[in-house]
Amino acid sequence: MTKKSELEIKQWLELFQEVSDFHWELNVLPIWEKYEKGEKPWQSVALFLSTYVFQTSGASPNYAPISADMIESYKKFDIEMSQNVELEKNIWSAIEKEMERHENLNSKKHSLWPNKQSLLRRMKENKMTNIVNSMRTYLQESRLKEAFDFLKSIRGVGPKVASFFLRDIKEYFSIKLPKDEFRNYLQPVDI
Repeated sequence: MTKKSELEIKQWLELFQEVSDFHWELNVLPIWEKYEKGEKPWQSVALFLSTYVFQTSGASPNYAPISADMIESYKKFDIEMSQNVELEKNIWSAIEKEMERHENLNSKKHSLWPNKQSLLRRMKENKMTNIVNSMRTYLQESRLKEAFDFLKSIRGVGPKVASFFLRDIKEYFSIKLPKDEFRNYLQPVDI
């Protein structure tokens, strides 16, 4: 490789880093700050819903803001997250009512639709009350495959969304990982 081509590659990599930094400042940080890094259970779920989950084709652009708003408006969410079996149904009912004002709701594409793959049910089954803190712990313990597989088990979350979420948690909390083999769980791939 010539010095000129090495310099060109370096310049391209620097450009990609600048674009990444710009995206982080413009799109990621404001949402993470709005929901205070997902410190409370409702904030973690609202953060996950508002930024990551509904980035798939066929998802309504109204799903993310309405879902996050319904989680935020449910005042007892943090208390009931670990104990109330009706929480999932109550939140879903509120989402259905709000979505009726905007458009038809396709429940089969929604991560909060009460079924065995719903976000809240998967969290409860795994004894999670805070999805951000749980994924952060998985990363700190180098349990990326477990975190990745958990996220993919949620309705509407595929490998790309799982990777985005894990990558942003790693970056936001400056988590160092011991092995390069974990890269494939943190690199979103689209075709």
